[in-house]
Amino acid sequence: MAKDPRKEISFHSRAPKYIIVGAGPAGCALAAALVKGQQGKVVMVERGKEKVHTRFVTKVNDWVKASLRSWNAVQYLSVPHRHLGNRQFVTPRGQGKGGTALINAMQYSRGYRKDYQAWEEWWKMEEIEE
Repeated sequence: MAKDPRKEISFHSRAPKYIIVGAGPAGCALAAALVKGQQGKVVMVERGKEKVHTRFVTKVNDWVKASLRSWNAVQYLSVPHRHLGNRQFVTPRGQGKGGTALINAMQYSRGYRKDYQAWEEWWKMEEIEE
């Protein structure tokens, strides 16, 4: 009778070396770099469903729908902002593979040039725009 190979392997050889919490763009990039560099086993943990409804993700006009759906977003309430009359704001965050990128309608904002110029040399606007 053949031996069960699972009994021949210690738990430590099967355990991940890294556990990444969050499968947003940064978490996915980190996991890819670790795997590509053969740094050991990687496990990613993300809140939300395994499958997401991408039809709301790819249409800019449907951003509000995507950010309000409970199956791919969770709504957080900000702290009161003293300089805005103590108002609070809803700040949706994506949940599922892709993180908040699931609900940002593929938009991004470029920073203010003078902010970049005040930072270290490798963060200059000219470097970032390349």
